[in-house]
Amino acid sequence: MDTIQFLREQRRQAQDFLMGTLAEVSVEHAHAPMPGAMNPIGATYAHLATGEDGFVNGLIRGGVPLFASDWAGKTGISEMPPQDGDWQDWGKRVRVDLVALSAYGAAVAASTDAYLATLTPNDLDRTLDLSAAGFGEKSVGWVLGAGVLGHVLSHWGELCALHGALGGRGFPR
Repeated sequence: MDTIQFLREQRRQAQDFLMGTLAEVSVEHAHAPMPGAMNPIGATYAHLATGEDGFVNGLIRGGVPLFASDWAGKTGISEMPPQDGDWQDWGKRVRVDLVALSAYGAAVAASTDAYLATLTPNDLDRTLDLSAAGFGEKSVGWVLGAGVLGHVLSHWGELCALHGALGGRGFPR
């Protein structure tokens, strides 16, 4: 198995895990206040979907993210995540339409997979300047692995824990 095939298969599995967890989240649980600095489930999923869209369609591909093009005004998110990182206040304010957000998230995942299908191994070595985010120069392969796949899986685990803390099943079986 080559690296691109590995990334595609892992991203698909991560999407299945994520959607399996979110399928059981109610509107009430999506917006339930969480203790401390944790954001509600809906805010976390909105961050996750827009983050992948921005990384893949904006940063890596150099295009316009779906949230600013084909999906503008249709993401199911009442307000976009902050650029300045003030996540707590935004997370308490934002409201999501879970059906619309799930459709947008599926479109983002499909867009990522379609992009991955076009790559060659050499494409993974291209460097991107992530200095503004504190990461310096990183390869496209690193961004896809840590910034996309790792991001999905880490937030999926967080969503499982949040849903479980609210009395939901958490991990889909």
